[in-house]
Amino acid sequence: MALFVPAPRAGPREANFSGRPATTFGTTLTASATPHALPASPTEVVASTAADAELVEVTLHGMSTVGAETDGLVNVYVGAGGSEVVLLPNLLAGWTLIFTGAGTQRSYRFPVRIPRGTRLSADLRAEIASDTVQIMVTLYHLGGMHWSGAGVEVLGANTTASRGTDVTPGTTSEGTLTSIGTSGRAYRYVLPAVMGNADETLTASVLSCDIGTASAPIAGLEEFMCFASTAEWQGSVDNGQGRFVDIASGTALYARLQSSAADAEAKSVCIYGVY
Repeated sequence: MALFVPAPRAGPREANFSGRPATTFGTTLTASATPHALPASPTEVVASTAADAELVEVTLHGMSTVGAETDGLVNVYVGAGGSEVVLLPNLLAGWTLIFTGAGTQRSYRFPVRIPRGTRLSADLRAEIASDTVQIMVTLYHLGGMHWSGAGVEVLGANTTASRGTDVTPGTTSEGTLTSIGTSGRAYRYVLPAVMGNADETLTASVLSCDIGTASAPIAGLEEFMCFASTAEWQGSVDNGQGRFVDIASGTALYARLQSSAADAEAKSVCIYGVY
């Protein structure tokens, strides 16, 4: 008879922030002085992870400016300085308030394996020269309670503009399914993200995001929710929680949005798939 080892009641957790909460929680990333370019080298976030991890949570905050477009993309890397490899590519980072309250930041949760002793670093590309963002990284060991993958693929990122692919929301009806990209890997977990606006005047609204094929949403990938403020900040899609679903390699993925307001200005969308 096989020996079953129960998962621990509590697993290790580590983060690049601690102590009394502050509006500067995390590590500061500074963009290049050239808009939309990466800085010369990534910034170290965790020197060496203390335990194996199966879930990584990234929270980005502090880029929103009233009356301004603050598009930005963050990469998270693994590996020694000078030999970094992208683990989490082109996370939509902009239009986020400082760390002052629930929902005013961008959060991402990815079930990926990160071995003990791994160095983590990150960098920012942004529309505004030398813009900054705070990155908070939390790693969890979950005792094998669910599947975790080897990496993340992004669809829809536009690095020449520090944003994603434009999708125009519907208002009284669903918006049009818009091509985001084709999966290069087989995904088992999918998370979309929505950022920005067609101009620097954001409309207060709640947005629903569906991921699908050219003809219809995919079962299980409907109604990811996020929200926006007239102060030019947005909250995360479903607070950064993706969904476990099988997507075959070579699948053309589309996204559509619907707004609670009379807001038909294009928003920026990316799709992240864990493989």
